[in-house]
Amino acid sequence: MRALRLAALVVAIVVGGGVAACSRTVEGTGTLAADATTAGAMPTGTTEPSPIETTGTPTPTPSPTADVRKVRRLALCVRERAAITTTNSTFNKAKTRDGQIAALRTGSRSILATLRQSQLPTSDGVYRSGKAVLDRLNALISSADAGNSPSTTPYNKATTAFSKVCSSI
Repeated sequence: MRALRLAALVVAIVVGGGVAACSRTVEGTGTLAADATTAGAMPTGTTEPSPIETTGTPTPTPSPTADVRKVRRLALCVRERAAITTTNSTFNKAKTRDGQIAALRTGSRSILATLRQSQLPTSDGVYRSGKAVLDRLNALISSADAGNSPSTTPYNKATTAFSKVCSSI
């Protein structure tokens, strides 16, 4: 019961304070009452429209048309670079030869999917460079499957060339 009385008292104080705060009013035709105080100077006649008058539907600015081929090239670069990085990292962390070959196979599938999803023509320079990485990777896999110990140099050179092509876009 005591809590209800306290809550009623708080409400009465807040409401009463609000009424007291509103006791000074503006009289007449927009001039301040003689006893009103202001925190700062009031603006005198301005010539600029109010923010309400200037808001509305903004005029749209036309955006430049995206170069679809460039966007596809850049997307291929980003995705294939990520696949190369993941492949190399996984290969280097592998503890066994079988683990290394599995990492290369996964990388090959990832790069192949990226090339297909790019929708670039096979004659495109970025596509051809990305395909060269895939070809070198598949050559590594084939040689390793045959029991050889292939050099990664051709693959590394292909990835470097691909990176340079991508940097030139």
